[in-house]
Amino acid sequence: MIGERYLDEKMYLYPESYHGGNAFHRYADIEVVRVETAAPVGSYDLLKEAWEKYQLPMALTEVHLASTREEQLRWFQEAHDTASRLINEQIDFRAITAWALLGSFDWNSLLKNSSNCYESGVFDIRSGKPRATALANMIKTINSGKPFTSSLLKIPGWWKRSVQIMNNPTATGERLEDYTAVSPLLIFGGNGSLGKALARICAARGIGIHTVNRSEADITSREAIEAILRKKRPWAVVNAAGFSNIDEAERMPHRCFHDNTLGPSVLAEICKAENIKMVTFSTDQVFNGKKREPYHEKDKTSPLNIYGESKKKAEEYILSVHPGTLIIRCSSFFNPWHKTDPLARMLYSGLHLKQAHYLASDIIISPTYIPDLVNTTLDLLIDDESGIWHLSSQEEISLFDFNKLALKMADIRDENIFPVPSSQLNYPALRPKYSVLMSSHGVSLPCLQDALHSYLNELPSGWRSLE
Repeated sequence: MIGERYLDEKMYLYPESYHGGNAFHRYADIEVVRVETAAPVGSYDLLKEAWEKYQLPMALTEVHLASTREEQLRWFQEAHDTASRLINEQIDFRAITAWALLGSFDWNSLLKNSSNCYESGVFDIRSGKPRATALANMIKTINSGKPFTSSLLKIPGWWKRSVQIMNNPTATGERLEDYTAVSPLLIFGGNGSLGKALARICAARGIGIHTVNRSEADITSREAIEAILRKKRPWAVVNAAGFSNIDEAERMPHRCFHDNTLGPSVLAEICKAENIKMVTFSTDQVFNGKKREPYHEKDKTSPLNIYGESKKKAEEYILSVHPGTLIIRCSSFFNPWHKTDPLARMLYSGLHLKQAHYLASDIIISPTYIPDLVNTTLDLLIDDESGIWHLSSQEEISLFDFNKLALKMADIRDENIFPVPSSQLNYPALRPKYSVLMSSHGVSLPCLQDALHSYLNELPSGWRSLE
């Protein structure tokens, strides 16, 4: 059994989660690949060394563990390439095993915590029925004797890019810019909050992208879209563009339907004709709020406002012309990377301005943390899923209580926020009083408290200072 760990007494170089020790010493316990060494060692070298020493049959187990989907694919592909190389050298190599076949619960804490944290494996079992992931398709293809191909495999895993080195941020390594010939993920709406989050997370995950802004192309222009697709030849398209202001939509319905219905519909028609996978985003505003239990994907839609109606019509048309499209419904965003994020403004205000804020106490939502939304959406896209999926924290909370919880977690006094009925806020657009989302597919985002904790940690350093 071979392991690759590195013990370093310079604990300050590593996150606290890596700190450990024994009865005599304290140190950081980390993967060797995370440390800049003079002679990095990979699985091939270690297995070859073990063979030369023991001359015993070998297997490579626990391949892929927990990581993002494309990294699971890259990890397994590298293991398969290593095994093939050893076999070609007449070494008695017997097997590769994926771990865990059905995923694992709370393995991130080595079962020390019972937080029901699930990491999907070859299959995702959260719905009660095993759902095959992209990794299942990869293993099935390899076992049939065929090569598994994907643009995502043309970019190395994190352990071969500059992000691998944890204690030396200036270390050089593989860069996404070096892979301009790789088919990209094409993102429409690159200047928006969601588009920028997609670009940021794709860069961290090693997913090559090309973003398209409104000034470059109007997604209602068939000619412009077709030209971009011919030039970039993407493996998939994400529509992150659209009209997002619920109240402004009441004043500008034509603009709202142009951006939210016509644009995505034209894009879907072209993607279908070109056989390109597509993802687009919808909203909890497609529901009227008359339920008092979470909405699932197959529940009847009946919007109360123009914004919700524009998304409803887009959903219906897109699925009629391009059923392979992945449509993600989500709730109110909170985004640590966007300057106009409403929650961030509330936190700044609570710290410095001391002005009164009145928030609806009767509008119940399931808030959506954008980084979690983007990461899960990318996994589902790579899994080749389609149809409507609900992604949210799946916890119901009023707008008032959500902001109050965030203030409490940020250790900011909340005496300047007040709960009021939504009828007193004079919203131009009607809003459903209850729009909590839950997925029948069994996929959910991390719990709200974890998401808020991540949000506060991701806010720019010094955010507590008035600028």
